Amino acid sequence: MNKIFKVIIIACILIFILSISGSLIYYFGFFRPGIEKAEIKLQEQKFQQEKDIQTQDSLDKALKESALSGCLDQAYKDYSNAFDNAKNNLLKSFQMINNSYDENWDAECAKLNLPPGSPLPIHIADKLTKEQDDLTEKAIESSDKAFAQIEKNYENVKADCFKLWQD
Repeated sequence: MNKIFKVIIIACILIFILSISGSLIYYFGFFRPGIEKAEIKLQEQKFQQEKDIQTQDSLDKALKESALSGCLDQAYKDYSNAFDNAKNNLLKSFQMINNSYDENWDAECAKLNLPPGSPLPIHIADKLTKEQDDLTEKAIESSDKAFAQIEKNYENVKADCFKLWQD
Protein backbone atom coordinates (compact mmCIF):
# COMPACT_ATOMS: atom_id res chain seq x y z
CA MET A 1 0.00 0.00 0.00
CA ASN A 2 2.82 2.25 0.57
CA LYS A 3 3.86 1.93 -3.06
CA ILE A 4 0.36 2.64 -4.29
CA PHE A 5 0.15 5.60 -1.99
CA LYS A 6 3.50 6.91 -3.28
CA VAL A 7 2.37 6.40 -6.89
CA ILE A 8 -0.90 8.25 -6.19
CA ILE A 9 0.96 11.07 -4.49
CA ILE A 10 3.47 11.28 -7.37
CA ALA A 11 0.60 11.17 -9.87
CA CYS A 12 -1.19 13.95 -7.95
CA ILE A 13 1.99 16.01 -7.84
CA LEU A 14 2.52 15.46 -11.57
CA ILE A 15 -1.07 16.40 -12.31
CA PHE A 16 -0.69 19.47 -10.10
CA ILE A 17 2.60 20.47 -11.83
CA LEU A 18 1.11 19.82 -15.28
CA SER A 19 -2.00 21.86 -14.48
CA ILE A 20 0.10 24.74 -13.16
CA SER A 21 2.45 24.61 -16.14
CA GLY A 22 -0.53 24.33 -18.50
CA SER A 23 -2.12 27.34 -16.82
CA LEU A 24 1.10 29.32 -17.11
CA ILE A 25 1.49 28.34 -20.77
CA TYR A 26 -2.12 29.31 -21.46
CA TYR A 27 -1.80 32.59 -19.53
CA PHE A 28 1.51 33.72 -21.07
CA GLY A 29 1.06 32.08 -24.47
CA PHE A 30 -2.57 32.90 -25.26
CA PHE A 31 -4.42 34.98 -22.70
CA ARG A 32 -1.84 37.69 -21.96
CA PRO A 33 -0.93 38.36 -25.64
CA GLY A 34 -4.66 38.68 -26.41
CA ILE A 35 -5.01 41.35 -23.71
CA GLU A 36 -1.94 43.20 -25.01
CA LYS A 37 -3.27 43.03 -28.57
CA ALA A 38 -6.62 44.40 -27.37
CA GLU A 39 -4.85 47.24 -25.52
CA ILE A 40 -2.76 48.05 -28.59
CA LYS A 41 -5.88 47.98 -30.77
CA LEU A 42 -7.68 50.27 -28.30
CA GLN A 43 -4.75 52.72 -28.31
CA GLU A 44 -4.71 52.67 -32.12
CA GLN A 45 -8.44 53.40 -32.17
CA LYS A 46 -8.00 56.29 -29.73
CA PHE A 47 -5.13 57.65 -31.80
CA GLN A 48 -7.19 57.36 -34.99
CA GLN A 49 -10.16 59.08 -33.32
CA GLU A 50 -7.95 61.94 -32.14
CA LYS A 51 -6.44 62.19 -35.61
CA ASP A 52 -9.94 62.21 -37.18
CA ILE A 53 -11.07 64.90 -34.73
CA GLN A 54 -8.02 67.03 -35.54
CA THR A 55 -8.61 66.54 -39.26
CA GLN A 56 -12.28 67.47 -38.88
CA ASP A 57 -11.36 70.51 -36.78
CA SER A 58 -8.86 71.58 -39.45
CA LEU A 59 -11.48 71.14 -42.17
CA ASP A 60 -14.07 73.04 -40.13
CA LYS A 61 -11.60 75.85 -39.50
CA ALA A 62 -10.64 75.99 -43.18
CA LEU A 63 -14.31 76.07 -44.20
CA LYS A 64 -15.07 78.80 -41.68
CA GLU A 65 -12.08 80.84 -42.83
CA SER A 66 -13.11 80.37 -46.43
CA ALA A 67 -16.67 81.42 -45.60
CA LEU A 68 -15.36 84.44 -43.67
CA SER A 69 -13.14 85.42 -46.56
CA GLY A 70 -16.03 85.08 -49.01
CA CYS A 71 -18.34 87.04 -46.74
CA LEU A 72 -15.81 89.85 -46.27
CA ASP A 73 -15.05 89.93 -50.00
CA GLN A 74 -18.75 90.24 -50.82
CA ALA A 75 -19.19 92.89 -48.13
CA TYR A 76 -16.34 94.91 -49.63
CA LYS A 77 -17.72 94.55 -53.16
CA ASP A 78 -21.12 95.74 -51.98
CA TYR A 79 -19.50 98.61 -50.08
CA SER A 80 -17.39 99.58 -53.07
CA ASN A 81 -20.38 99.50 -55.43
CA ALA A 82 -22.54 101.53 -53.05
CA PHE A 83 -19.72 104.05 -52.54
CA ASP A 84 -19.17 104.38 -56.29
CA ASN A 85 -22.91 104.85 -56.86
CA ALA A 86 -23.10 107.54 -54.18
CA LYS A 87 -20.04 109.27 -55.62
CA ASN A 88 -21.53 109.15 -59.13
CA ASN A 89 -24.82 110.51 -57.81
CA LEU A 90 -22.96 113.41 -56.20
CA LEU A 91 -21.11 114.14 -59.44
CA LYS A 92 -24.40 114.04 -61.38
CA SER A 93 -25.91 116.42 -58.83
CA PHE A 94 -22.99 118.83 -59.30
CA GLN A 95 -23.37 118.59 -63.05
CA MET A 96 -27.13 119.24 -62.85
CA ILE A 97 -26.53 122.18 -60.49
CA ASN A 98 -23.96 123.66 -62.87
CA ASN A 99 -26.22 123.11 -65.90
CA SER A 100 -29.13 124.68 -64.01
CA TYR A 101 -26.91 127.63 -63.07
CA ASP A 102 -25.91 128.12 -66.71
CA GLU A 103 -29.53 127.83 -67.87
CA ASN A 104 -30.72 130.30 -65.21
CA TRP A 105 -27.91 132.67 -66.13
CA ASP A 106 -28.88 132.52 -69.79
CA ALA A 107 -32.57 132.97 -68.88
CA GLU A 108 -31.71 136.08 -66.86
CA CYS A 109 -29.68 137.34 -69.81
CA ALA A 110 -32.67 136.76 -72.10
CA LYS A 111 -34.94 138.72 -69.73
CA LEU A 112 -32.54 141.65 -70.00
CA ASN A 113 -32.20 141.23 -73.78
CA LEU A 114 -28.54 140.28 -73.45
CA PRO A 115 -26.78 137.49 -75.35
CA PRO A 116 -26.33 134.20 -73.41
CA GLY A 117 -23.33 134.20 -71.04
CA SER A 118 -23.21 138.01 -70.81
CA PRO A 119 -22.30 139.66 -67.54
CA LEU A 120 -25.33 140.26 -65.31
CA PRO A 121 -25.96 142.95 -62.74
CA ILE A 122 -24.33 142.04 -59.43
CA HIS A 123 -27.57 141.50 -57.47
CA ILE A 124 -28.84 138.97 -60.08
CA ALA A 125 -25.45 137.23 -60.33
CA ASP A 126 -25.24 137.03 -56.53
CA LYS A 127 -28.76 135.57 -56.36
CA LEU A 128 -27.89 132.88 -58.94
CA THR A 129 -24.59 132.12 -57.21
CA LYS A 130 -26.32 131.85 -53.82
CA GLU A 131 -28.88 129.44 -55.28
CA GLN A 132 -26.06 127.37 -56.77
CA ASP A 133 -24.15 127.39 -53.46
CA ASP A 134 -27.28 126.35 -51.53
CA LEU A 135 -28.00 123.49 -53.93
CA THR A 136 -24.35 122.43 -53.82
CA GLU A 137 -24.36 122.44 -50.01
CA LYS A 138 -27.57 120.37 -49.90
CA ALA A 139 -26.07 117.88 -52.35
CA ILE A 140 -22.93 117.60 -50.22
CA GLU A 141 -24.96 117.13 -47.01
CA SER A 142 -27.09 114.49 -48.67
CA SER A 143 -23.98 112.72 -49.95
CA ASP A 144 -22.31 112.91 -46.54
CA LYS A 145 -25.34 111.17 -45.04
CA ALA A 146 -25.30 108.57 -47.81
CA PHE A 147 -21.56 107.95 -47.34
CA ALA A 148 -22.00 107.64 -43.56
CA GLN A 149 -24.87 105.16 -44.04
CA ILE A 150 -22.79 103.14 -46.53
CA GLU A 151 -19.90 103.04 -44.06
CA LYS A 152 -22.22 102.01 -41.22
CA ASN A 153 -23.78 99.26 -43.34
CA TYR A 154 -20.32 97.99 -44.29
CA GLU A 155 -19.23 97.83 -40.65
CA ASN A 156 -22.45 95.99 -39.71
CA VAL A 157 -22.01 93.45 -42.49
CA LYS A 158 -18.37 92.87 -41.48
CA ALA A 159 -19.48 92.35 -37.87
CA ASP A 160 -22.11 89.85 -39.06
CA CYS A 161 -19.43 88.00 -41.04
CA PHE A 162 -17.26 87.70 -37.93
CA LYS A 163 -20.24 86.57 -35.82
CA LEU A 164 -20.96 83.79 -38.31
CA TRP A 165 -17.28 82.83 -38.32
CA GLN A 166 -17.16 82.58 -34.52
CA ASP A 167 -20.28 80.40 -34.22
